[in-house]
Amino acid sequence: MVREGRIVGDTDRTYVVCRVGSIGSTWDTKRLEHRSAQVVESRVPVWEFEFKAPADAEIQVRVYDATSDEVLGEVIVRTSELGEEREYELSSRDGSRVTMLGGECVERHVVETATSWWEGARRLASLFGDESLSYRASMAALGASFALPCGHETDPSSSFFDAQSSSGGDSSFPHLRNSVSYSAHAKCKRLLAELGNRIVEGDVERQNFLGFAMLNSRLWPEVPWHCMGLGAPPEIHAWIRPLLCEIFGPSGRWRPCLVAERARDFFRGRGRVDVPADLRAWTTKVLHEISLGVRLTDAEALEFIEFQQRALAAAMVPEGALVSRAVEAAIGLDEILAFKRQWLGRHRAAVLMTVPALRARDEHEIEYFLSCVLDALVFAGGQSVPTVLGFAICVPYSAWGEANLPPSFSLDDMTLHGSYVWETIRRFPPVAGFCYFEKSRRRPIFCNLRQAQRDPRVWGDVTFYLRPEKDYDQHMIGFAEFAVAPSLASPQSRSCPAKALTFHMISAFLKEFASSAAHVGHERLWRPFSASSSRSGESKPLEPRDIVPTSFGITPPLVLLKDMDVVDPPLAEPVVDPSSSMIPRHRHRANRFNLDVDAHTKLFIGVVQSTVDPSDRPKSLDVPAIFDDSVEDDAWRAPFAGLKLLKVDEDRPTGPFARLARIAFFRTSSMALDFSENNLAYFASNSEAAACAEETFGPYLPDGYVSWPHLATDRGLVDLVVAGVGAWYLRARKEEEEEETDHAVPDGAFFEANVEYIGKYETRPPWKTYGATLYLDRDLQPVGIWSCHRSHLAAPRDDAWDEAKADFRMSLGTSLTLRDHLAVTHWIVANGLARATRAAFTATHPLRRLLKQFTFLTASVNDAAKDMLLPERSLGHRTFGLTWSAWVSYFTDVFEAWVWIPLPEKIQRAGLPQDLLDRWPLAQDGLRLWHTFERYVGAYLSVFYDDDDDDDGKRVDADPEICAFWSHFETQFDTPWNLPALSLNTLRVFLADLIWHVTAGHELHGAIVEYINAPDGFCGKLAEGRLVPDIQSQAQALIVIALTGTRQPGLCNDWTHLFQDTGWPADKSQAVLDVVRQFQVDLDDLANNIDERNEDRAFRGERRVTNFNPRVLETSVSV
Repeated sequence: MVREGRIVGDTDRTYVVCRVGSIGSTWDTKRLEHRSAQVVESRVPVWEFEFKAPADAEIQVRVYDATSDEVLGEVIVRTSELGEEREYELSSRDGSRVTMLGGECVERHVVETATSWWEGARRLASLFGDESLSYRASMAALGASFALPCGHETDPSSSFFDAQSSSGGDSSFPHLRNSVSYSAHAKCKRLLAELGNRIVEGDVERQNFLGFAMLNSRLWPEVPWHCMGLGAPPEIHAWIRPLLCEIFGPSGRWRPCLVAERARDFFRGRGRVDVPADLRAWTTKVLHEISLGVRLTDAEALEFIEFQQRALAAAMVPEGALVSRAVEAAIGLDEILAFKRQWLGRHRAAVLMTVPALRARDEHEIEYFLSCVLDALVFAGGQSVPTVLGFAICVPYSAWGEANLPPSFSLDDMTLHGSYVWETIRRFPPVAGFCYFEKSRRRPIFCNLRQAQRDPRVWGDVTFYLRPEKDYDQHMIGFAEFAVAPSLASPQSRSCPAKALTFHMISAFLKEFASSAAHVGHERLWRPFSASSSRSGESKPLEPRDIVPTSFGITPPLVLLKDMDVVDPPLAEPVVDPSSSMIPRHRHRANRFNLDVDAHTKLFIGVVQSTVDPSDRPKSLDVPAIFDDSVEDDAWRAPFAGLKLLKVDEDRPTGPFARLARIAFFRTSSMALDFSENNLAYFASNSEAAACAEETFGPYLPDGYVSWPHLATDRGLVDLVVAGVGAWYLRARKEEEEEETDHAVPDGAFFEANVEYIGKYETRPPWKTYGATLYLDRDLQPVGIWSCHRSHLAAPRDDAWDEAKADFRMSLGTSLTLRDHLAVTHWIVANGLARATRAAFTATHPLRRLLKQFTFLTASVNDAAKDMLLPERSLGHRTFGLTWSAWVSYFTDVFEAWVWIPLPEKIQRAGLPQDLLDRWPLAQDGLRLWHTFERYVGAYLSVFYDDDDDDDGKRVDADPEICAFWSHFETQFDTPWNLPALSLNTLRVFLADLIWHVTAGHELHGAIVEYINAPDGFCGKLAEGRLVPDIQSQAQALIVIALTGTRQPGLCNDWTHLFQDTGWPADKSQAVLDVVRQFQVDLDDLANNIDERNEDRAFRGERRVTNFNPRVLETSVSV
């Protein structure tokens, strides 16, 4: 060991390099090198690092100035001469010395160093008035030993335990009253096996211990026993334990495929892994999703980790110290408890969905259970999984790994991962001890699981050794495996239920880590760097000697950076091919989206790549409880139909200068850049198109939940109008329409999807005229397509059939985007709802609160959309083929033709036969969702309003704000909505329909990325004789999707924060919260129901449909 130094001179930043070689060898020929960490601001530096060296070797020690890397001096000594601590004078430096020791003296010194903490900790504990001074001192000494580097067969912590134990492993450590600890595997196994029965008999209790650490009670005000769930009274633990196993147990809510997918998600596109920060964040996100069904954002995960680390530190503070407000303030106790209260309230609805059995429990019991879940995320798996992951990934990079891992071991060999994970847990156990309290003898019993996992009487060779996995199944004790009574889910079992989950999380992460470097090896691809230096941009690599395993984890924090210089060219990966099965993805050196588009399109490709953040996933708490009444008059007036759009958003106001800058950018780019639509270029194949799209737009496109790879086929066309977005236009033909149609109709036509209305609008050359109708027979087989461009009826097997199908796809996609999505969903429904809500309702009005989430950011979304899409030569105008006059006429006509028809009536008007309705997704899924909204609105209104025939009660038509809201829709633009007379029933139906349109309707009409990302899907315009769009048109469509596909908070979320601080009576406030929470439960039930129907559809060979699944939907319109 090189322990410390005494430096003469003006430098105070030093480090030591030691090289080991044969006696008489030179510095350059000594090959085995060890390096200390830097010590700064000290002329008496304590380097304190040890290493192994042969008994007949020579050690050459050089001390360096860390600022200049200048050698300050050196000393050469034989290993055989090292023993007791001794000073050695450095050459070339007057008076400078280093202190070294060797042999058995190194281990003795480590133990003495740890034990020397005892007295200081004892005095510190006395300041707190704590009764267990010896215990606090013991824990401080143990902590000191944990912080020292791990050894080969043993660690400083093991030596510390051994120094305090008898030959049989018994000890009074950690000196808590008359405590006793046991280290022998057999003894610990027997005690754990007896625990369940002893708890039932009332002889023992768990109390508030985490390993050897005795936690204070102040962090658990929400449960009457004031400690972790592990210490819950037996009668409480009896019903909580089985439910926890339903979440975390081997047959719990998690599945290996989900864990594997989340590991793949982590490494997808990642070039940097921060250890331990990223490992903690990944673990936190996975455990939240498993336990609560909640997908955290990166920011939310980091926020939770900060709380986790603060809570752990605060829980360790002695109980006696917390009588002082100064101590409470120093540890931030109030902030910690505030976050905990917020977390418990936020996830109540979520836990009811993940554990339906809780719905039979009362409010207090639900909170007890949720507190136990939080304990698991903060103190159990949330700590242990990232710790073990850090060891598993970083040990192979360390000098310890070079010396102790099997010679042939590599993380790249995935067949070794199973034994490697278990051996890592055995050798570096994240849980040191298991404690319980014997009432009869009034003493705590500690099972030293850490030492039991190193008991040579069971494990034999206790060095790092990859054993058969059956040995770990038989002997592993680090999860308190033997504390079952008699099974894992038994009421009084105390073993960790998440052992299998822990193994799968670590294994899946290692597999993806190795897979990311499958062709070059992880040690070549992922290079370790100092965390601090990499953030500062210095990219300072770490050597194996710099990466040190301690019993606490890997030190120092480090970063693994992907070395792109060693990456082979990307191999083929599957990408959906619309015309065949799968195609390879490869990087096109000359991406045609960069070559064959005009300057305007290139500019907006850059806008996509610089502004779209694929990781931005807002949550419900991002929707603020802000209700601004002062913005109704500040509206933008459209050049048609008297439309007015809100300009100022109450949720995220945009300043006037920012708005002007945005408008100036869009206007300047539209007018100044060439509007070139000549010399059209086309992809050579769908493969080339898909590869270029993936390279240019892949990370920036919104999620697609299903794929539509065969839209150009007849079967794909039928699926499009039955199960896909075209279902919005599907209806049965009526007999009276035969005579009204002014063109030929194919024989046998029973159903149609008609978008001929758009055929009257003029298009720019060289683009085709829009407008087409698809005809299907009674068996839903295509029998013809009328094309307005060619004024021709094409039948299957005609030469013009493929072109007619392309015309229909172009017309349908254009109508859905311009009319149903942009004009109706955004500018009529969402804008109308936002305007009426803010104009009519005060901040505390019940409907203002109800509608808040459904109008979130609507004003800013619509304001930005009209600047980007509406003006002449704008991105929207260029994406589609209409002339400017036709563009204005089109939107004018859409607004003039507006008629509000509730969804149930629209489905009824389609006239479809019952056998089709019984399996039609729009009717089965979409209508069920509509009725879920209707029940929610009805239940909410019933809290505040009475039935219409109750003359003595509070009626909606007597509420002046609701009346103002109702009448507002008649004057929003030139065409009135013509709403029926206001009543409780009509209000319920109207609000349910509006909510459906801004959630499911927006998803149906707007989330069409899967229909556009292939050339033979939807397109904005087609040139004469072409079946697919040109490269520029394809790029423009993808740009629009990328820029308008940013996420809003999910519909399935906890929205209770919007209904707080209302001034409502307590009974109404609670009733509202119950309704809001029940709504989430109903959405979850519906989502499960839709999942089951999708399984049935797949079994019948039909398409799965996700448009109406509440777990997919966002709470408001997005752009």
